[in-house]
Amino acid sequence: MAESIQSICIQDNNLTWIQGRAEGNQLIIEKVLESALPVPIQYDQLDKKAAPLQIANHLNYLAKANELTLDVARLTIPTKFGLIRKVMVDEAIPQGSYAQIARGELSYVLTSPAEDYYIYLPPYERPADPLKEILSVAVRKNLFQFFKKIADEAHFKIDVLTLNAFPIDHMYRELFGDQIGQVLLVNFTEYGFEYVLSDEKDFIHAGFFPFSSQLQSIQEVNEEEILAAFESMLGDFKNLGGEEDTWYAASQILVFGYFFQNNWLDQLEARAGVPVKILNPLESSRWEIDVQTQELDVYNAHRFIEPFANLLP
Repeated sequence: MAESIQSICIQDNNLTWIQGRAEGNQLIIEKVLESALPVPIQYDQLDKKAAPLQIANHLNYLAKANELTLDVARLTIPTKFGLIRKVMVDEAIPQGSYAQIARGELSYVLTSPAEDYYIYLPPYERPADPLKEILSVAVRKNLFQFFKKIADEAHFKIDVLTLNAFPIDHMYRELFGDQIGQVLLVNFTEYGFEYVLSDEKDFIHAGFFPFSSQLQSIQEVNEEEILAAFESMLGDFKNLGGEEDTWYAASQILVFGYFFQNNWLDQLEARAGVPVKILNPLESSRWEIDVQTQELDVYNAHRFIEPFANLLP
């Protein structure tokens, strides 16, 4: 029997946590929980020594209270905490030069010197004749060290630390790989939409769109402002490539997230002009999902997408 995995998603002010394991094409969900954080994850907290300790103590408390073994964990963090950028390279350029090219491209858009970031290249390539696209990701070193400090203080090892976009993109194809065409996956977070554009082949695009220009939380905006922000986000996609570029062609939108409310669904679809559905991993046509806890069902599975996605091999 495969060992159980602790998969934790830490957002701005809350976390979701799943204990589960994968066996063949079966995913077994053993326990789930969600909790507010004792301190928010904000850039002005990164250099404060007390913040990682407070979060670490909270993780240990949750583990003990829910009879979870926190020795090793997979962590996902908000996509907005990193910068994902596509870089075009010539087919003739050796792969060993990609990192240097990516660093040079990122240096034009980073708000601090490149030395302040960890820059890495995910395993991604997409033809763009006569060139090809590769992905580059930049994450601030002090942000990475913040989460490493949490793990050190809580006495567990980080097996995986990743931006939410990548496991969610992978999960979509793993669970629903029989669906053809582009899909937009939209996560309702506390301060805005984290989105991933995918298709049956690979990742296409990801980013963050705030509810308001003042970065107000979802508690500070009304329903109409949330719906208007959703419509504006879709408008931005259609305008990014210009009138002649049809790179955005999502035939459906799947919504989810800790802050998503089911009563928004019809209004979102009316503004999108394409089908909008709730992302429910329990409806997978390719994996058997065995839920062994009453805390997860078809009505709330959309709240646990990030830790769910990071369980998949």
